[in-house]
Amino acid sequence: MAEFKQLESFRAGMCRPTSLAVDVLKEGKPGDTKTREELAAIIGRNVEHGSLGYGNVLSAIRHVERCHGIVWRWDATSKLYRCLTSSQAVVDAQQSLKRSGKFAKKALLTNSTVRIEELSTEELAQYRATSIQAELSKLSATGDIHKRLLPLKEVKPVDANKLMSLFV
Repeated sequence: MAEFKQLESFRAGMCRPTSLAVDVLKEGKPGDTKTREELAAIIGRNVEHGSLGYGNVLSAIRHVERCHGIVWRWDATSKLYRCLTSSQAVVDAQQSLKRSGKFAKKALLTNSTVRIEELSTEELAQYRATSIQAELSKLSATGDIHKRLLPLKEVKPVDANKLMSLFV
């Protein structure tokens, strides 16, 4: 019977390299940097794009952002990972919205090619829901809505029921 070497398991099923990366990244302070070489030495794997270690680092970055509120991003100019300041995090969020707007436009373009008469009742419902979601995503990512939101003094949660009442 063959024996398999099992990787040591850490946080919620994380493999050891990801867990090691989390341990280092969660201690980050705004302005801190880590090179690929430093991270490779810590996790014991190559962290170049496309390698196993690269995936470990990306997983660790997502975990640290979600669970510890610390944002790390790859800085292509400096060729290192940078722990973002609050100002940099705002810019990063704006860039993410811009990208999501492009994806929404692509979804709307794809939906515009659909021949509605060929859809079943269930598919038609999916088509309508997808179209509305894409329109909302596109709208939320536009500069016009951003300018209208700038004067707001506080962030309030969006009430999904009020939003849905606009479409029903």
